[in-house]
Amino acid sequence: MNDTIIQQLTTEIDNAFFPERAVEIGMLTMKIANQTITDAFTR
Repeated sequence: MNDTIIQQLTTEIDNAFFPERAVEIGMLTMKIANQTITDAFTR
């Protein structure tokens, strides 16, 4: 996986110690997972 994506996700998780951010983090995680799957099938 792209290091930049990992860094972005790590930063988001670091900022996610508030319950109201949990849904946002979940959506970001799903977005990254979907992109990763798409990239895997595109290559």
